[in-house]
Amino acid sequence: MPFYPDLIFFRKTSGGIMADLIDPHLLAAEDMPARAVRLAQFAQTHGHQFGRITMVIYKSSKDAVGKRIDLTDEKLRQRVAQLTATQQLRNLFDKI
Repeated sequence: MPFYPDLIFFRKTSGGIMADLIDPHLLAAEDMPARAVRLAQFAQTHGHQFGRITMVIYKSSKDAVGKRIDLTDEKLRQRVAQLTATQQLRNLFDKI
């Protein structure tokens, strides 16, 4: 299944232009575990080409600030890649 991030930001660094992927979503979305796993898989394969690959989760549409996981972090990426249920994703974000 293809993966399409919602946002791509470009920033100037001392090494040149760097792209960051940001994928924000509501935790309540039915396909959130599958989205998270796909993003983790993408980060595993292509993470070296980006500055950040970040998943941001909002518990509700009224949340002004979401919690984020940078999937260039190998330990977090491995945990996300094993998700199968929304509750597992919720538990992961609650620990952050």
